[in-house]
Amino acid sequence: MKLDKATATQTSATKRTAESFAKALAARKLSSVTLPLHSWKPGIPSPQMEKVVDRQEAGKSVHLVTMGTSQLRCGDPSFEFVQTGSKIYRVVRMPKTKRTVVAVCGCPEVKYCGGGAQPAASAIGYELPAGASYEGRIEIAYDFDEVVFDYPALPTCKMPSPPP
Repeated sequence: MKLDKATATQTSATKRTAESFAKALAARKLSSVTLPLHSWKPGIPSPQMEKVVDRQEAGKSVHLVTMGTSQLRCGDPSFEFVQTGSKIYRVVRMPKTKRTVVAVCGCPEVKYCGGGAQPAASAIGYELPAGASYEGRIEIAYDFDEVVFDYPALPTCKMPSPPP
């Protein structure tokens, strides 16, 4: 399969997965919420996971749920939150996976993230809205369509000739 067709297959699977997750949230009367991320130099001991604290930042008190420490690189941390009314939960995704392997002509894309010195660890927490309470974790089951690209040397693939 050509890469553009394989990418379209993957895009469709991603859309079906997002729709399934949205339906699972709606069935439980939950909606996704984005909480502002705060980070600070961790003290000793490091902050505990999922502890609600008040911190002074820039002269004001901020109500946070702590999530331990992270090195804040390459897109992490990736905590998701949902809410119903004033109750906030951290999502634990419980995917029911359907895997499709697609043979693709070409070479796999190499993704690089990072480089240089390793970032220092930071304590992280998410700001809770005024009047909201953190209720802990909630498991969300949903259908997950995974498309995996395989790059075998297929006889039908016309590979470019190496440079002279």
